[in-house]
Amino acid sequence: MRLLSGPPGRRGYWGGTSFATSTVAAQFALIKARHNTGSDATRRRAQNTALDLGRAGRDDLYGFGRIRAGASVR
Repeated sequence: MRLLSGPPGRRGYWGGTSFATSTVAAQFALIKARHNTGSDATRRRAQNTALDLGRAGRDDLYGFGRIRAGASVR
């Protein structure tokens, strides 16, 4: 996962599990707050609304794809 981050004038794309973990945790919190779902249903909603980027379905490079928090809470 790569995110644009940093203060103005020093922004760059950063990646890794430390960035991905906090972003996915925030998405899960939004889903749970909106839909009052359990852990399995929250995970399925996140996976089913992700934008698939690699081979169809889950793959080693992209996992389930790019998260789409807006789509997951609609």
